[in-house]
Amino acid sequence: MMRARSWGSQALAFLLLAGCAATFRLPEGPVWGFTSESAAGARIISYATSQAACEQWRVQTGSGLLITDAKLPADKRLTLSGCRQLAVSPGADYWVSRVPYSEIGMGATTLADCEMLRAAVRGRGFSASACTQIGARFVQ
Repeated sequence: MMRARSWGSQALAFLLLAGCAATFRLPEGPVWGFTSESAAGARIISYATSQAACEQWRVQTGSGLLITDAKLPADKRLTLSGCRQLAVSPGADYWVSRVPYSEIGMGATTLADCEMLRAAVRGRGFSASACTQIGARFVQ
């Protein structure tokens, strides 16, 4: 009976911690990122901790989370850049939200657009940190 209680306590502690895990923290060191732009002027940034993860996130973004379909009106479509090395620091270039445990961040130049992206991520069943301002400079 003690083992069952111990396991139950551990599971409960894990669930409680997982619920609190959606806090923002800057990535350590350079990351790989890409931007997305619309004809209407929306500018979005996404990043991951490795080039491979960035490329995978870019494919997923283009096919699911963001709108890139050529059948849509031009002002609703997004154009994605390629993944490039990115330095992220405290600053005010973008508002971003981080997806915990994945080291993926995404956001936009405005808080309203960041919140919209965050809601889309959460709508797909993922947790996401609150939108926080960052500085971002592409190295390459």
